[in-house]
Amino acid sequence: MTDKLIERMRDFDRQMRPEFENTYVLGWADEVAALEDECAALVAHRNALEQRVEGYKDALDLMLGSPKARLEYCKEH
Repeated sequence: MTDKLIERMRDFDRQMRPEFENTYVLGWADEVAALEDECAALVAHRNALEQRVEGYKDALDLMLGSPKARLEYCKEH
């Protein structure tokens, strides 16, 4: 009886597998793609923020530097 039960379970698994893969796995693939897009957007935003920080650092260095450097910075901005 155990062998028959195992065989019935295998048959059921074979019958359900295509439906399972089409709904469950594809649903997860969409979710993963959305998360990858969100991660890419966050990385781009982080890179933009890092560039702004570098710009602020350069400006601060100029402002805290010599009076001539401060004057040049003020003329540019």
